[in-house]
Amino acid sequence: MNERKIENLLNLSDEERYDYFVRKVAEYDEVWSLYHEKGWAVLSDNASRVIVPFWPEEEFASICCSSQWDGYSARKINLKDFMEKWLPGMEKDNRYVNVFYSPKTKFGLVIKPADLLQDLKQECENYL
Repeated sequence: MNERKIENLLNLSDEERYDYFVRKVAEYDEVWSLYHEKGWAVLSDNASRVIVPFWPEEEFASICCSSQWDGYSARKINLKDFMEKWLPGMEKDNRYVNVFYSPKTKFGLVIKPADLLQDLKQECENYL
């Protein structure tokens, strides 16, 4: 992916990056997050929620392997596992999803796993 495309996508609003995430993840059957020998990357907010970040493509996850996630590396998650295991498990554990965190804005859309699951199921119907 060229640098200009990466820059343009990172500059989209949280909602626009969310839409891109859902489309790309459904199209490529994979999700990316950051992993370190101690486990998966997480964030927290002022409400003390545990939030797990995910990206639609390896390049975007890799860009975030610095500062707070120094020593982490991008790791692929199969979409079927993500939808059948990860999201239901996160919902059960009262964790939240950060969709397409951008190092430029230090944000991403934070939503409940069940909401993302619903949107992914709907988008995946377009690929049957």
